Amino acid sequence: SSGINAEWPLRPGKQIIELNTNRIKVIQCGLKLFSYCKEEFSPCNYRLLQEGVHFTSRFMSQKVFQVTEKDMGLVLSGTPTHKTELEPEIGKSLLDMPKGIVVFSLAAEGIRPTIMVTVYSTVNHVKSYITKKKKVPTATLR
Repeated sequence: SSGINAEWPLRPGKQIIELNTNRIKVIQCGLKLFSYCKEEFSPCNYRLLQEGVHFTSRFMSQKVFQVTEKDMGLVLSGTPTHKTELEPEIGKSLLDMPKGIVVFSLAAEGIRPTIMVTVYSTVNHVKSYITKKKKVPTATLR
């Protein structure tokens, strides 16, 4: 064993690292897409992470919402926003969703990359998902 705490998707990659442990040092490699989530917050045991949202959102069909600049601003304010404060179509769609993580996507004019934000949706409110480690909401550009 190489003594490295890692998952190896390809055996050749593992062999290269093991054969060269005295010459290379792997600090971090890869991108974490999901994290464990307590059942009280979501019916699913895992939640989508902001860092990987631009990769995983393209495989999602039901929980990605095209929002307006106003709605994106509300959710990035850091305070819970009542779903009725959002554009009517978005608010209604969110009322029908179970609690958990959804993605707000904004393709604003003049901005080439799409802005994507992971949003925690409760029964009546939405807010950008901020962990204890992160004090400021972040958006991912795609």
